[in-house]
Amino acid sequence: MGEDAALEVAVRLKALADPVRLRLLSLLLASEEVCTCDLAPAVDLTEATVSHHLGQLKKAGFISGERRGMNVYYRAHRDALGAMAQVIDPACC
Repeated sequence: MGEDAALEVAVRLKALADPVRLRLLSLLLASEEVCTCDLAPAVDLTEATVSHHLGQLKKAGFISGERRGMNVYYRAHRDALGAMAQVIDPACC
């Protein structure tokens, strides 16, 4: 693994190194898209805190969000997880 690839994977793993973010990503992977307003009660946190965590997942490329009125709807990018696994282990997936 090259230095650039290692840095990219490290940034992504850091985003996943938080239990709340792992739970949020798991919820998003289980649905097509989910509103922040529905994610907050699912993890028993405020919408502001959930938005912060979602921002970290978005920055790492695991999710994207779309604003609709007052709400933001998020969806997971499954391909980002597979791409990260392939960088770590090229024989994977």
